[in-house]
Amino acid sequence: NSSTHQTTTTTTTRRFRLNAERGVHFISLFLKTRLFVGCFVALSSSKRIIIVIVLMGKRSTVAYSSEDFIKKRHKKDDNDTKTDDDKSALKTYYCTCCSNPVLITDCNLFSLPRRRKDGSIILDRTKYVCRLRAKRERDNKTTAIRRDNGKSIEKQTRYYCGDVPVCYECNDESVKLYVLDGALRSFEKARKAGTNGKEKGNTTREVVELLPVPPCIRRGKGGKKLIISVRVIDRQEKCSVMDISAEKVSISATKKADAKELLEREVLEFLSETLKCRVAQLSVLVNDEEDDGVAVTKEIACDVGESMSPETVFRALEKSRAAAAS
Repeated sequence: NSSTHQTTTTTTTRRFRLNAERGVHFISLFLKTRLFVGCFVALSSSKRIIIVIVLMGKRSTVAYSSEDFIKKRHKKDDNDTKTDDDKSALKTYYCTCCSNPVLITDCNLFSLPRRRKDGSIILDRTKYVCRLRAKRERDNKTTAIRRDNGKSIEKQTRYYCGDVPVCYECNDESVKLYVLDGALRSFEKARKAGTNGKEKGNTTREVVELLPVPPCIRRGKGGKKLIISVRVIDRQEKCSVMDISAEKVSISATKKADAKELLEREVLEFLSETLKCRVAQLSVLVNDEEDDGVAVTKEIACDVGESMSPETVFRALEKSRAAAAS
């Protein structure tokens, strides 16, 4: 029995050594070729699925568990939600002179630090979104300005909205954008300030005079016609101005959107009465652009020449809105 046990032990030892030598040879072969060795799936004692990937080329082992996958998925969902919030937080700032959109950013521009030398707002492009629609100075020219009583010279690369400078870059540094003091404005902020003024006891006329003209009311090419971007909400109790934003003037109408001609006629007659002009002076340029299934967007032109300005049109529409809201 002892001899039989000894023979069995010897045989087992030989098999173990042979298998070990084969395993070493197998591993050394893949080490030389630097190939992917394998992927092993096992179930741990805590009933978690463990996937072990061995890369012999980099000679490293990376382990992923089912919990890691869930955490990674939740983290991705959080990042997607953050991206949607960032998009919704974008603000548009308009030129003070012509009301054209100049800058889109995700920060409150007027809360940023200012430069002591000229009061310009400092916008750090590495921290905030900066989409600039102003045009750079022709031929990339720079403007030299003396600072510190002539002891130093500052080179500015300026950006223009039309012929008006609105911001600049200093000394060929593109990281920071300097917005000139008073060059841009926010329609929403000014509107909120006007509402606060009404709460303080100012009359409706005084509040309207404080509000800037929104970009949705502007002069067309050539300056003869005034363009009004209108959002028409159909099937309402009466025709009135519901709201005025930077993008559109929201007007309610009693007709259905399916009855296109009747709806247009109702809106044009209402604007004719509000703006004190003839219906023949009003025309629809862009029609039936679907907005959100509830309203349609229209571009309405007012052929009034120079007898009526965007300020006059806005004051009349705002007065009508305030009367309908009261």
